[in-house]
Amino acid sequence: LSLRKEKKEGTSFLSSSSSSRQKKDGDVAVIQQQQRAVAAAREVYQRGTRRCPESTAIWILAANLEEKHRGPTKARSVLELARVKNPKNADLWLAAIRLERKHKNRKLAENLLAKALQELPASGVLRADDIANAPKPARKSKTFEAIKRCDNDPHVVVAVANLFAQEHKHLKARKWFDRAVGLDPDLGDSWAFYYAFERTQGEHHLDVATRCVDADPAHGDLWCSVSKDPANLRADVLTKLRLASDKVIAGDWWYHFNDDDHHQD
Repeated sequence: LSLRKEKKEGTSFLSSSSSSRQKKDGDVAVIQQQQRAVAAAREVYQRGTRRCPESTAIWILAANLEEKHRGPTKARSVLELARVKNPKNADLWLAAIRLERKHKNRKLAENLLAKALQELPASGVLRADDIANAPKPARKSKTFEAIKRCDNDPHVVVAVANLFAQEHKHLKARKWFDRAVGLDPDLGDSWAFYYAFERTQGEHHLDVATRCVDADPAHGDLWCSVSKDPANLRADVLTKLRLASDKVIAGDWWYHFNDDDHHQD
């Protein structure tokens, strides 16, 4: 009986060890496969940036890959090289600014934004970012400067609308949101912010949704973060609008006021 018991325990131990080794080998195989996929993606992006150095999208995708797998320092280097190749590209400046904010390097983000505005003083996306992330006492002066330099840029107009919304000036906010979607109906971000405003503060969200569906927008960072998500490839315009506005309402998108006193007007 003792011998049989020892054999049984030995067999059980060997079986357990074999199962453990198999699981470990499986985990290693998965990691190796992921590493090969990352290396292949990195090679594709490197080849892309060499062949098409003016492609903003490739540079930003390459930076995103490095941020995820090697950290912000490597991503920062990619974006710095991108700006050397494309010194007057607002989107590359903005990607670098957002990277620093994401990793709590606020002072560095502010310095980058200041340099970007020196290089591109009439950039609507940069002016909009400046308004959205300015401390409360500086917002009005930032807004006046943005309107003076690029009054008809929809990004700036949305930024002003958001400012009015934060100050609970809903009629003015609606007027500026409406102007933004009129300036560029193809900019999905404007529709997303407008719809988010009406869902939370207004009463015209159905009208905004209908107009957005008719416009069928295709551009904008926020909009494309939804529309190009593989999970949403079959989504219709209304679904994309709601998902994009959900990001705004949840505060998951970059474009919101950062201090704690913006509701205390």
